[in-house]
Amino acid sequence: MSSCCSTCYRPRLSLSLLISALIIVLFFLFQKTFSISVNSSSSLLVFFLFGVLAGFSTCSPITGSLFLSFLPQKKSALIFLLSRLVAFTVFGYFLGFLGNYFRLSIQNIGITSFIVSIITLILALNFLKIFSFKNFKIKSVSPVIAGILTFFLPCGFTLTAQSLALASATPLSSALIMLAFCFGTILPLLLIYFSSKKIANNQRFSAYFNQVIGILLLTFSLSSLNSSFSLLNLPSISFAKNIDQNISGNVLKMTASASGYSPNNFKIKAGQKVRWEITDTGTSGCTNAIIARSLFPGQINLVPGTTSIKEFTAPATPGTYRFSCWMGMISGTIEVIP
Repeated sequence: MSSCCSTCYRPRLSLSLLISALIIVLFFLFQKTFSISVNSSSSLLVFFLFGVLAGFSTCSPITGSLFLSFLPQKKSALIFLLSRLVAFTVFGYFLGFLGNYFRLSIQNIGITSFIVSIITLILALNFLKIFSFKNFKIKSVSPVIAGILTFFLPCGFTLTAQSLALASATPLSSALIMLAFCFGTILPLLLIYFSSKKIANNQRFSAYFNQVIGILLLTFSLSSLNSSFSLLNLPSISFAKNIDQNISGNVLKMTASASGYSPNNFKIKAGQKVRWEITDTGTSGCTNAIIARSLFPGQINLVPGTTSIKEFTAPATPGTYRFSCWMGMISGTIEVIP
């Protein structure tokens, strides 16, 4: 009789798909329901809770895929988490001195997001045993280096915490902000870490766990890949539900929150001067800045409780132009008509 392993039991794909769909629904409900507004003067507890929110939302597919690759060797997984904590604290301390070196342009965020998406996609295919990339061994990468590099991975929550740490009063407070935030993000990973032994010892559960993780990584990698296309101004799919606004003249009015933008579909005339008024009712993560590279350069930074104004000239060419949060995850459209 063969030894007990996850390959000895074949999980039902239909059940794994159902479990994955339920997790994804809960994931988005969690994002829509919970939001935490932070600023540079928020307490460390608030930044910790902000990190917990990040760990259960947009940051989880990125860091989670790396963590899962080290999980079979529990010591390496623990080193990965510890090096992540140290990196966030040390880099947080130096943000006050070298902050501009850590700021990525929209183009660079898109490129980094694309690379991470491809790595996550390969991990997903390995988990699902669709393809076996024998030469792709992320485990051979030092867990220390991998943990350090997570500081630079694109995640709206992480970049928000970094910018607020940069605006804090002292390097020490900046370091404590990043430490509190990072510790919050690793709580979901610690739950997996301490339950991994039980998962490994149960052949059936382990088989389903690997297949569900593969499906989730595949879903999030494709979603992240689509977002990177948006940031790079390449054709991408928009999943936003259009909420139209009947505009009067050339003024666009929109509210921005942690869950998205409303309305998120506008019509303007080609070549006209446009005034875009955006009221921040409590943004979080990547929704606190808006980009529309085909309409104007740079981004619109949003501040909770205030209205940001952007003036630009509509393109002369009619068509549908997309805008999104600066991570490309939440979007809307501006239709230019003759």
